[in-house]
Amino acid sequence: MMTKNILIVASLLFVIFVVAVAYQGTCDYKALGTCWRYWDQTGEFIETLLITVPFFLISLIVRFTREEIFRTWIKFALVWIPLTMFLTLISPEYSQSLLPIVKSTVSFGFSALFFFISLIIIAYKYFTTRPGK
Repeated sequence: MMTKNILIVASLLFVIFVVAVAYQGTCDYKALGTCWRYWDQTGEFIETLLITVPFFLISLIVRFTREEIFRTWIKFALVWIPLTMFLTLISPEYSQSLLPIVKSTVSFGFSALFFFISLIIIAYKYFTTRPGK
């Protein structure tokens, strides 16, 4: 059973993990090819896990809400986050089209949508389930 405290700890650990992977090493500039391949692989990993930052911010907000608001939001988040990661993984790395749908735009777009939809869900549920209404 997911509780608010477990959610905050888990999301904070995910953010720390992503930051640690992003800044884990330095490049040896004498080995030019190795450095670029490393950052290319790391960047792809970071794009896939970009969703962890808005997830952590929303989990901080949800920590101070009532239980029914938390339950509604967690149902949404448990579907949206794996969907975002999957769509980021299957999207192409480069595109020659006018409107490129690539890993970075998919990751950023779905992360931004997650943040705003989460705020809408929390606000809607808060105002519709207020005690004394």
